[in-house]
Amino acid sequence: MNAETVHTPYSHIWNKYRPVILRLMVDSENGPQHYPFSDHEFTRVFPKKRGSLAFILFLHRSKALNNIKSSPLAQSLLAMLRESKTVERLTEDLTFEFMLDDKFLFHVRRKEALNDNDAAVNPAAIVLSVEG
Repeated sequence: MNAETVHTPYSHIWNKYRPVILRLMVDSENGPQHYPFSDHEFTRVFPKKRGSLAFILFLHRSKALNNIKSSPLAQSLLAMLRESKTVERLTEDLTFEFMLDDKFLFHVRRKEALNDNDAAVNPAAIVLSVEG
């Protein structure tokens, strides 16, 4: 771990599944990848949370391209991903989309064209990638 390591209530979950997430990133070369999480792993951390834990994170060069400030879960995932040299290497030229849906199905998609300059110049680039 480095000096920038951030520990959140979700850190243990992301660290537990780190090898799975890295494998999904590598395997996404062949198409979108999915992993079904058990909802109890997330809901037991905040049993009284009423809102959705779903999120989308776009990652390029180990940086979030979209605003994830409203999702502590996405922020925790980002912190874990930033600790990985494999993620650093994979995101150098590629953009990845990580999505956790309301049914706790985790999706990983690889995007070739989207990068931080595209998002800065054209915020619609992020919206289009969700739809397309």
